Amino acid sequence: MKKLTCIILFAFLTCNAFSQPACLKDVWQTLDRNQLGKAKTEMDKCMKGNESSADAWLLKANVYLRYYAFEADQKISNPAYEIKVPDAILEAFNAFYKAFTLNQDVKVMSRMFGPKEGQITCAPAVHDLGVDEMKKKNYEKAIECFNTAIRGYNLTDNKQSIARAYIDMGTCYYLQNDTANYLKSLDNAARLSPPIPDLYIILYNLYKEKNDTLQCDRIIKLGKRAVPDTLAGAAELKVYELDYLAITGRTEQIPELALKLFEANKNDTNVLYYLAINLVNNKFYELATTIIEHGLTLVENPLDFNKQMAFRYFYETVHYQVLIDEAFNEQKWALRNELEAQRKKLMELSHEWLEKVYAQDKEDVDNNIMLKRIKVVLEIPVPDELNEKVNSYHH
Repeated sequence: MKKLTCIILFAFLTCNAFSQPACLKDVWQTLDRNQLGKAKTEMDKCMKGNESSADAWLLKANVYLRYYAFEADQKISNPAYEIKVPDAILEAFNAFYKAFTLNQDVKVMSRMFGPKEGQITCAPAVHDLGVDEMKKKNYEKAIECFNTAIRGYNLTDNKQSIARAYIDMGTCYYLQNDTANYLKSLDNAARLSPPIPDLYIILYNLYKEKNDTLQCDRIIKLGKRAVPDTLAGAAELKVYELDYLAITGRTEQIPELALKLFEANKNDTNVLYYLAINLVNNKFYELATTIIEHGLTLVENPLDFNKQMAFRYFYETVHYQVLIDEAFNEQKWALRNELEAQRKKLMELSHEWLEKVYAQDKEDVDNNIMLKRIKVVLEIPVPDELNEKVNSYHH
């Protein structure tokens, strides 16, 4: 805020020639005396009949910008101060824009911002206004502000700020359950390559829901180029390439790529964690075990990897149940008995790891449900505490 005020004051020390309709001189003199409220009132009156004057719009823009800066400073000095013209910065931007559309070469009055410079100056504050309106659930007004800010950012090709405005706009659409415009806004942001991992992950999943694998591939490639490895979230984004292989029917290629990612990121526990999740989901249990075991050697607190190991064995027992049912239906009794024995061993391993997790975190809902289920199948007594917790989830 102080930076914007300094920029405005600097502009008012720059002298340029100007021409004007008659009433503009009075407004300018009032503004020059720093009588901002009076200047605003006079300016509003002066606009009547001068709607086609670029000079009038440019002066209005500067009056409203000065008034916005004054109120912003008052609010900083005294948080109890009530802003009298909340949309002053938006009015200023739109007036700069109107002056620019009427005459790009409009002469700039003494000690004022020109139409292009004014839009650039206003854009961040208009964006902030949009965020405030979004917090108040005034979504249409917020979207108007974000679109306006983007016009200003475009004048300097400020890609990162444009992307952030599109993301904020997308949030408004999401909160209004407008999926189509939510997707469109986020995609507009992604095309500008901001280093925001969650943006690409969300977009990937949105396109995955639409079964649009071509767009999934595009988003993964955009994200890999845009997000540096050092950023939090980059690890999860890397592993989405494995998910892409799964949704395009190429699961047989997953182990090879997973091993490459494992070798390249052996000390990155975040990458290892997401690799394990993906491998378990795609039934590559042995490779998942190798990665989890390595991850356990790297961490002081093993809870997350303990959970992954517990899930790994639990989900394989579920997979074995499917195989057992198939053998039963095909009356392959010897195979069924063999599978039953293997499944019991897996359940015992699952129980061991689920108990480890329970000892560390008794409030993990998924773990507690799985642990009780395994105990019941293995005919192991269920402690009262665990039983009470699981029963409470159904109420």
